Amino acid sequence: NAVSVERLAEAMLALQEQGCHNLNLVSPTHFVPQIVAALALAVPRGLRLPLVYNTNAYDSVAVLRLLDGLVDIYLPDLKYSDNAAAKEYSVAGNYVQASRAALKEMYRQVGPDLVLDEAGLARRGLIIRHLILPNHIAGSRECLRFVAKELSPLCRNGARIALLEWGGRFSKKDNTREEIGMAGKYYFSHGGF
Repeated sequence: NAVSVERLAEAMLALQEQGCHNLNLVSPTHFVPQIVAALALAVPRGLRLPLVYNTNAYDSVAVLRLLDGLVDIYLPDLKYSDNAAAKEYSVAGNYVQASRAALKEMYRQVGPDLVLDEAGLARRGLIIRHLILPNHIAGSRECLRFVAKELSPLCRNGARIALLEWGGRFSKKDNTREEIGMAGKYYFSHGGF
């Protein structure tokens, strides 16, 4: 379904008029040029909603730089700490390097802290989701070590991270409460907040 840039700008403004809290763009990388063009039309017409870039973090830094100053909240998934697992499960053989570079660029753009409004809604910042995969496939300890050591020390309030269990290829029973609890304890014990 093709949507013109003009129609996308109108949709953004209509969502704002309907009372939406943000514009959440899910897996938007391949539409970045159209999104930027639509924002160029919508912002002068009064668009003021925070723009959320909801991604798997397998993003090109060059593409992310096109969004500098436009995205208010980055909401990336941090899935793997091992390229072999990333290749097997997500066909992304260089996921570790690409996602870490992308996270650092996202951090550079939106700054060190998650900014909330008076109602407690996010207005700006970086919120990282980490998917806990069964049998330690995600390499949660290394993923969380990266966030705790590379990003969290830069933040006055620590990097925001959400630990999520994965229900995709695996049944939920494969995720043990122990794995999820271990990931949280590990993150906090290594300086995460």
